[in-house]
Amino acid sequence: MVGVVLPTINNPVYATFVHELQKTLARQGLHLLALAHEYDRESEIRLIERLVSRSVDALIMIGTDHDDRTTSLLKKIGMPHVHCWSSDKAPRQGALGFNNQAAMIKVVDHLADLGHKRVAMVGGETWNNERAQWRLRGVKKAAAVHKIELVEVATVPLTIAGGQIGYRQIDPVRNKITALICGTDLQAAGALHAARTEGVVLPDQLSITGFDDIEMAALLSPALTTIRAPIAELAVTTGNAIIGMLQGEGIPKSLSLPTELIVRQSTGRAPD
Repeated sequence: MVGVVLPTINNPVYATFVHELQKTLARQGLHLLALAHEYDRESEIRLIERLVSRSVDALIMIGTDHDDRTTSLLKKIGMPHVHCWSSDKAPRQGALGFNNQAAMIKVVDHLADLGHKRVAMVGGETWNNERAQWRLRGVKKAAAVHKIELVEVATVPLTIAGGQIGYRQIDPVRNKITALICGTDLQAAGALHAARTEGVVLPDQLSITGFDDIEMAALLSPALTTIRAPIAELAVTTGNAIIGMLQGEGIPKSLSLPTELIVRQSTGRAPD
């Protein structure tokens, strides 16, 4: 039995990850037990303790930023485990993911090429989510390079409703913001809906970007410009790493998988 502790199940990227991970493990006769802490640090600790008490053979955790109590527990009992989803400032071993900061730099580079000078970001809480931290850092770093003004950062839930809240909080039209950078595709979908509800013409008046390239991203109107994260590949890689550890191969070297900017119709040239 292999345990995986997810931030949430209310996001298609984690459904894809679990689906591919389960298939990979099943080929070796391993079963997967998935739990979600909903971005609550104390809940994550309790869930990991519960999995350990149920004698799972290995553990998969999302991200590299975890409570010291969790780190100490896993070290004490010697349970095989890996961290996935983030290669930003990852340790030499046991972290499999992609570079969130570099991915967001690609987004800002794209907006800079389109002439955008005033942007805002709809992101998630950063204090217990290093993926959100590094995505915000990527936006700030690239904005500084291109001399783009990051007018505001709205910290909202990583959901469609969160994107709607973030859009209304930032109020791009009133604040003369020409591009809205979202930390996830779900937030971008909410922002797109809020903008269309207000009669904003996309992308003529406002460009919007996402992150993940979930299936709905290409089906939105307009179709969403976003970062394609290699979720299925990450799941297979993670599953194979766990299998290797259970077969005595030791902790895998940390690995960073490539991301790709997918340009669609939700971004266009900055309005005059």
